[in-house]
Amino acid sequence: MEAVNPELCCSLLVWVTTFTENQQCLTVEDLADGVVLSDVLQKIDPGWFDAAWVTRVRKDVGDSWRLKVSNLKKVLQGIQDYYSEVLGVQVSPACVPDVAAVGEHADHVEMGRLLQLVLGCAINCENKQEHIENIMQLEESVQHVVMAAIQELLSREGMGPSVSMSAADLEALENELKRSTDALQETEAEKAEITQRCHVLDQQASALLEERNALLAENEALVERLHMLEAGEDCVDGGPGSSSRRGLLHVQAQLEELREENFRLEAAKDECRIQNEQLHRELLDAQEKNVEMSSLVEETQILKDEMDILRHSSSRVAQLEGTVESYRRRLEELGELRRQVRLLEERNEVSLTRALGLEDELRRANATRAQLEISRTQAMELQSQLQIALRRVDQAELELKSLSEKHDALLQEKGRLVLERDALREENDELHCSQLHSQAASSMGPGDSLAGEILPLDVQEQVAGLQSEKRALTRRLEELERQQADALSALATDSACRHAQLEADNRLQGEQVSALQARVEELQSSLAEQVERADNATALNKKLNHQLETLQESRRKEPQEEQPQQPPVPKTSEREEELESLLRKKTEDMRSMEERYKRYLEKAKLVIRTMDPKQSPEMAALRGQLLERERQLNQLQKENEQILAQKQEEEKLMTTAWYSMGMGLQRQSVQERLAAMGGTECSFLSRQRSVSRRTPQSFLANPATPLRNPAMSLRNTAPTESNLSSRF
Repeated sequence: MEAVNPELCCSLLVWVTTFTENQQCLTVEDLADGVVLSDVLQKIDPGWFDAAWVTRVRKDVGDSWRLKVSNLKKVLQGIQDYYSEVLGVQVSPACVPDVAAVGEHADHVEMGRLLQLVLGCAINCENKQEHIENIMQLEESVQHVVMAAIQELLSREGMGPSVSMSAADLEALENELKRSTDALQETEAEKAEITQRCHVLDQQASALLEERNALLAENEALVERLHMLEAGEDCVDGGPGSSSRRGLLHVQAQLEELREENFRLEAAKDECRIQNEQLHRELLDAQEKNVEMSSLVEETQILKDEMDILRHSSSRVAQLEGTVESYRRRLEELGELRRQVRLLEERNEVSLTRALGLEDELRRANATRAQLEISRTQAMELQSQLQIALRRVDQAELELKSLSEKHDALLQEKGRLVLERDALREENDELHCSQLHSQAASSMGPGDSLAGEILPLDVQEQVAGLQSEKRALTRRLEELERQQADALSALATDSACRHAQLEADNRLQGEQVSALQARVEELQSSLAEQVERADNATALNKKLNHQLETLQESRRKEPQEEQPQQPPVPKTSEREEELESLLRKKTEDMRSMEERYKRYLEKAKLVIRTMDPKQSPEMAALRGQLLERERQLNQLQKENEQILAQKQEEEKLMTTAWYSMGMGLQRQSVQERLAAMGGTECSFLSRQRSVSRRTPQSFLANPATPLRNPAMSLRNTAPTESNLSSRF
């Protein structure tokens, strides 16, 4: 396996970024899942790498290297299929990358091989000019690496320049290589200049280092001298104007100057070092460019040789174009002759097909006649069915009349029951009053019952008799109401069944009428078509005669060598006479069929009018009567419910009024008794009784005090009076 340039992967990654939307930088890890590569291949050739192929590549692979390897295998298989089926080139096993290493370890070398195959697809597709222009817009270093990859791919796969690039593309590459050669020469000159500058800067740096070392040595000597002078000054007591003091100050000033000079020299040294490093980097870049330019020069020489071969091949193009042009003219002449022969054959076939078409129309007319006979029999059957339906309608009308008579009888029975109900309601009210009065009287004690004092014995006996009579009347009323409800429900059920049966019959008749109407419309359309064909028969006959005349003239004018190629037309005049006789016979048949169809149409319209439920007044009247009966039944049910609710409310009101009357009578009797007792002499015992009676009197006099059960209060007061009488 050949060695791969380490810069190939980086340069091809820069080229792949031209296919992304935001032109963002991509890494090997971004391409390891195969999703970006599938999108790039779709943009390169959407016809081959279509949306269905892209959907096979999974998008949500995550960190699973197995899914990444699966996607990369699909991408590699698609590239190999493109090379073999579109480009006609088989990818050698040495060029196939290891997708497992790319998916699992993000290997740069194998990714470079895979991107090199993608680059081969780009420069060999239909839009290769656009992709080559995009490559030309990249940086020069990237261009050189990409072009070297293209050249390596072409030489390795055995694809010549004629397969991948056109002459214009090769010329553009040659111009680009010339510019690259000029740039290489300029770079070499810059390299020599930079080398000279580096040498001068190295000399300056060495001189500065020597000067710095000398200054450092002098600085150390001055520092030692300063220490010695300071030590001598401590030993000798001198004034501020002594010579040792002045020497010390002078030495300190020199020391400061030397320090400043040292700082300047260090700064200059740092600047020189930075410049040296920058020049060294420029030198390395120039060396790299020199290597690239040398490879480009070799490629340029190879391309020049190929251009010479292409120029030699293009010299034969003019001769071959002339030969092709002569062949094209001969082919056009041959095509013109074939068109003439085909035109004559088509004319002959058209005349034969028209004759056959007329025979087919005659057969269809006979078939239509049979269909009309069948339609007539069907119309007769529908007429019989209509008569049966009319008999059913008459029977339903009789049943409806009987139901209406029953309904009138039920209405009369209802009126009688309403009168009887009102009478029973009055008797029930009287019985309620007497019953409540007797219950109030029985709830009182046997000794102190106020109701027993108010009502005599004969009244009580009459109340008891009325109660028993009330119970009997109540049972009778309930039985009558139940019988009435059963009769109404039976009547409603019977009416609903009759109504459903009539609706079913009506729906069946409507379906039959719809089918008959559809059949009539179909017959109308077929008859109209036959009439139109009969009208066009004369025109077709004239056109056929004209075509036969033109055919005979063309046969007379044809060249002698083309006569054997045309099929003969035997006995044209006899065939024409037969067709004319058939047309006349067909016209007569169509006229007779049209007359019969008109008669059948009138009969069908009559049947439709008789069977149309919308135009039948009897059906409308029956439907209206059924709806009226249903409405009356619903109204009777609502009235029955209202009567029951009203009866319950009246019973509740009567019970409340009876209890209110009993309480009022009890209060009145108590007040009368207390008033009678208050009119006697005020003895000691009477005063005691009045004291004991104040509590119930105040209770009865206060309307705000609730009196829930007057019978219980009277029972409580009665023992008090008995106790007082016993004490007395």
